[in-house]
Amino acid sequence: MESEVRLIPLDQLKVSAINVRKEDPNDKIEELAKSIQEFGLLQPILLLGEYGKPPYEVIVGQRRFLAHQYLNRAEIEAVFINKRIDKYDAIVLSLAENMQRIELHHSDKLNAITKLYLHFNKDVKIVAKKLGVSKVTIYDYLQISEAATDKAKDLLKRRKISKEDVKRVIRIAKGDKKKADEIIDKMSDLTKFQKERIVDLSDENPTLTANKLIENTSKAKISKSLVLSISKELEKAMDKAKVKLSMDHESIAMLALKEWLANKGFIENEE
Repeated sequence: MESEVRLIPLDQLKVSAINVRKEDPNDKIEELAKSIQEFGLLQPILLLGEYGKPPYEVIVGQRRFLAHQYLNRAEIEAVFINKRIDKYDAIVLSLAENMQRIELHHSDKLNAITKLYLHFNKDVKIVAKKLGVSKVTIYDYLQISEAATDKAKDLLKRRKISKEDVKRVIRIAKGDKKKADEIIDKMSDLTKFQKERIVDLSDENPTLTANKLIENTSKAKISKSLVLSISKELEKAMDKAKVKLSMDHESIAMLALKEWLANKGFIENEE
């Protein structure tokens, strides 16, 4: 990749078809445009192509490019990739930058991760390493890709349900698509306690119908709790993760504990 930052006319640019962001690319563009107007472009966009031979393809920085269009700017700062890369290297570049960003749509991540997983011979370790995320994160998206119903994927795409709730429904339904769709209709009406309860009930008695599971969600639950004292450093890190990932502290702690136990070999079937 070149280190030189160049000013490129916007009319010489187009968004690459390989760019992973497909859903709602203009969402909150006005906010990004205002930030660029106030603070400037903090990071150049990344282009495919040979300098001097437009048009060029925007592979990383689609929203920054669109924000410049919104502001009617004539040029944008950009860096070129100085070699030809294949389709999957380009997907890695585009996805890796956006993987931790909450504004990248779940369905865009889901589609891109699935493509990489298949390309790299279903090797989760390679995909996780290339994207700089944990294997648990990759497994989460692959589970949704393979086991979620079309209805669940559509609700996720339209931001009507969270990724965590889709995972809960997959666990509850255990392959029964009709049961999954019946339950997913009710998930948004359940409290956090009820969501935990319905998962536990389905584990205890997999034959319960969707209606029976919903009926029993309000009954008392006996649960095990672990109380930990954490440092100020960890508390700040948890607060940052809560904002960035849109997850509560308990879910973040559970995910971190699960990942650590998996990496140490205490959780089976993670490979």
